[in-house]
Amino acid sequence: MDQKACQNCLQMLWDMAWKTIENQPGLGAIVEGEIDAISKRNPETMTANVFLHEYTWSVFGVGISIQKVLEPRWAGIRRAFGDFDISYIVNSPETVLSQIVAPGVRVLNVSRKAKSVIVMACEIQNRGWDAVKADLLHGHSTNQSGMFIPSNYAIQYLDDFPQVGTTVAKYILKNVGFDIDKDDLHLKRYACHLGYPDSQEGVHEMCADIALVVKSTVREVDTVLWNASAKADRGTLRFDCPQCYLHFELL
Repeated sequence: MDQKACQNCLQMLWDMAWKTIENQPGLGAIVEGEIDAISKRNPETMTANVFLHEYTWSVFGVGISIQKVLEPRWAGIRRAFGDFDISYIVNSPETVLSQIVAPGVRVLNVSRKAKSVIVMACEIQNRGWDAVKADLLHGHSTNQSGMFIPSNYAIQYLDDFPQVGTTVAKYILKNVGFDIDKDDLHLKRYACHLGYPDSQEGVHEMCADIALVVKSTVREVDTVLWNASAKADRGTLRFDCPQCYLHFELL
């Protein structure tokens, strides 16, 4: 696509994304709650328990429907991990693995995902939470609003753990308070339809541009667009811009 979205396009998309979310029963409150929870998190003061919770959520969500599969099983997953108690997970890995494959709890690649959580719990136990948190904060910067921007070092650090990868690493960092977007398939589709490169750089440029137009944050833009595409009826995400005449339709 040669034509790039104008500021009016980005505002229209933002408004339609929220409308799409709010038209889905209960989803608006969930998204608002998620945005509020993340906004209150500070990477410098996050606890090991909160971090492992978000690590598990991000890893277990790979390849499955969050709404239809992960959310209904989340209470059982939490119980299997002892409510993310580090010592319990490290000292009782076989118990964790036996409970995580129970009917009504297991998900796609559940054993591999559970072992990834156990590996991270061992990392925290063996090195100490302060050392692990130092790696997550290593080389970070802050924007004009004082929000934390993670370094490539932190992304690579998480990327090296099993079942993570670059996109999931960014998801984890976003959920613990960093202002970052994740270049997954949903966000790449938006970027492509709006005239941005279908790449990591393109997704970030798009999210940053939208954040500037709607006076929000990159992570909030990521959260809203992702939910509008992944959980709601994205058939409503279509418009023709009266200013630049761009036609947008997310099928």
